[in-house]
Amino acid sequence: MFDDHSRVTRLHLPATFRPRYPWFVWFAMGMMSLLALLSLWAASWGLVRGALPSDPGVRGGVVTSLVVGLFLLSFPLLLLWSAVRGLPRLHVDHGIVQLTSILGKVQVLRLSDYAEVSLGETVLARGYQPRLEAVPMTPGAKLQMLALRPFVRNRSEAEALVALVRHAGGERPKPLPAQEARLHRETRKEWMALAAIIIGAFVLLVILMMSA
Repeated sequence: MFDDHSRVTRLHLPATFRPRYPWFVWFAMGMMSLLALLSLWAASWGLVRGALPSDPGVRGGVVTSLVVGLFLLSFPLLLLWSAVRGLPRLHVDHGIVQLTSILGKVQVLRLSDYAEVSLGETVLARGYQPRLEAVPMTPGAKLQMLALRPFVRNRSEAEALVALVRHAGGERPKPLPAQEARLHRETRKEWMALAAIIIGAFVLLVILMMSA
């Protein structure tokens, strides 16, 4: 087993991949922690002064600061907790791919049940968000899509990782036209959902501006 991204193109199996977060993720988590601590400090200041039970206005501010602080603090704590546990984690072995999410949920892909996997991209996300797409050989079975973004930095690394998965699956048939059509329909649904979100946000902005 290895955990070295630089050797992914050598097709060594089994292989285990863990996330590599860029510096700005840790910077963002640090800023979020700072804002959370400031909110919690403001809430504790109100509690120390005894303003919570007496002044309804201050009481609402204290409760809001407490909720916001705890909410913001949950994200960096979750990231640190998952990093200690080595999550998320992607394991590739002969005939199988296993993805363990940041919350510990395990998704297993038995490659013999699917056509040759392909590299796709998530529509409902910012930046380059590659994913592994697998079309089942059994008609009507569920499409499987595994997020690869935590484990790769660019398209070339994503392509190398997909090549490794294909190597793990052995000789698999290419997706049939009907199977490829399922992938295209799934992508169209994501584009439609993204368009609905954008239009909804624009309409909400217009309503807010008109009511101001």
